[in-house]
Amino acid sequence: MHVLLIQPSQYKDEVSLLYGKLGSIEQPPMGLAMLAAALLEAGFDVDIVDIDAQKSTLQEILSVIDKRQTRLVGLSATTPLFKSAVRLSGQIKAERPEILICLGGYHASMEPLSCLEPSSIDFVVRGEGEEAVVELARAVAEGAAAERLSQVKGLFFKDQGKPVENPEREPVMDLDSLPMPARHLLMNQNYTYPDTKYSPAFPVYTSRGCPGKCSFCLQHYVSGRRLRLRSASKVADELEHLVSKYGAREIHFWDDMFSTNKKHVFAVRDEIKRRGIKVAISFPAGIRVDTASVEVLEAMKEMGGYSVAFGVESGVQEILDNCKKGITLSEVREAVRNAKKIGLETWCFFMFGLPGETVETVRRTIDFAIELDPDVVKFHVFKPFPGSEVYQQLKAQGLILDFDPEKYAIHTYPIHRTASMSAQEIFQAQQLAYRSFYFRPSTLVRQVLRLNSWTRVKNNVSVGFRILRMGF
Repeated sequence: MHVLLIQPSQYKDEVSLLYGKLGSIEQPPMGLAMLAAALLEAGFDVDIVDIDAQKSTLQEILSVIDKRQTRLVGLSATTPLFKSAVRLSGQIKAERPEILICLGGYHASMEPLSCLEPSSIDFVVRGEGEEAVVELARAVAEGAAAERLSQVKGLFFKDQGKPVENPEREPVMDLDSLPMPARHLLMNQNYTYPDTKYSPAFPVYTSRGCPGKCSFCLQHYVSGRRLRLRSASKVADELEHLVSKYGAREIHFWDDMFSTNKKHVFAVRDEIKRRGIKVAISFPAGIRVDTASVEVLEAMKEMGGYSVAFGVESGVQEILDNCKKGITLSEVREAVRNAKKIGLETWCFFMFGLPGETVETVRRTIDFAIELDPDVVKFHVFKPFPGSEVYQQLKAQGLILDFDPEKYAIHTYPIHRTASMSAQEIFQAQQLAYRSFYFRPSTLVRQVLRLNSWTRVKNNVSVGFRILRMGF
């Protein structure tokens, strides 16, 4: 049986739903590549269509369905792309009504029942999908009877039009049991990795799960709170595969909690060094500052690391405490200082619009970012995603102004206000922060000096013009 996995388009009326005026930034759909690998291992035929990367049309998708005799289509969507996925599912159903369509991803994991409401969506998978999608594909191959579907944990489906919620599925505990992502099914490998130093670059996960309790985060809906680790041997196997087959020169570890388990960090470092794997490594997902000890940071550099990002969120301790971030400003200062001493490039991520934000706290956060003076700072507009603790809090206070999921991306205009700030003021805070941090002579000089590779020159010039278009 053939399964077609599709990454919906991020564009609506030629404007990116994810990045707004920043324009086209496309990253590989690793979730779909992981699902595809599991399906292939189980004996199914699989294709992946990444609409934006491949510039695919509806007719081309229908052609694949007809040629491959597809019976199950899987769509993945974050909150901003949910409606895009629904539109596409409706178009496919209108042309090929016999095709069964499943939705997965972050938004499906947060609000599975509402995701099942569109008539074009037959199934919704909540949480990690590798095991569930294989069982679903087997059920579809056997006729998709309700009795059979009811055995698939983590699945939501319709029985005679009525929603059915199956028991929750436990996360995959043995990550080594999962195959490497089926990257060979991604037809266009020209994805965008902002500020990449070398090309080609590829993302890798070495762990899953996040024990953190940040009230704005939704990661635990997908991968749970228990941290699970791939063995250093499996991680090194994937790096060697990427180097030998794809000519990888840079690896991005996309883990949420890479630095949390010291033994894991040291084991990965030792295995990379033992095998003599020579590849630049970046940690762009944002590690926790309270795990960034000197010995951990040194190990990250010794394995080939050159850049590390920290999720700071705010320069005001009260706001960090309100959102249960679980870190202190002193820990932030120490982590950034240690990373600089070791010789790692430093990134810091901040968000404007968290509960308790005021004009005064915005100024304090900007001042804190300038005090830290990392190589790169990203100031995001906080988006209270449906299902999060902060979303419920703001909704109860009447502070959510727009419930359209297509507007829930961190690079687009605010959809909420705080008790003291309007949406416009939150947006202006982001603009002020970028101007205040980057339009300093020392920072401008440093940004030029960082352009030490042709890949980085191309990426930074392109993104720089986009940021200027946004009014910064």
